[in-house]
Amino acid sequence: MANTQSMHHNGHDSPNPVLTKEDMAILYEKNMERRIIFVHLLTVAILLWWEILAIYHVVWL
Repeated sequence: MANTQSMHHNGHDSPNPVLTKEDMAILYEKNMERRIIFVHLLTVAILLWWEILAIYHVVWL
């Protein structure tokens, strides 16, 4: 058990654990893309919800 753990650790040990500026930029861009998609979906959902409410309002009145 201990042997496999040490092997696993050695396999994943990188010589330079510090992120470079390029890595940071890529990570930041990915995060921004996710955030934009999330906000977009949220906006679409809210607009759809309001449309459904408006339609119900018109139908019931």
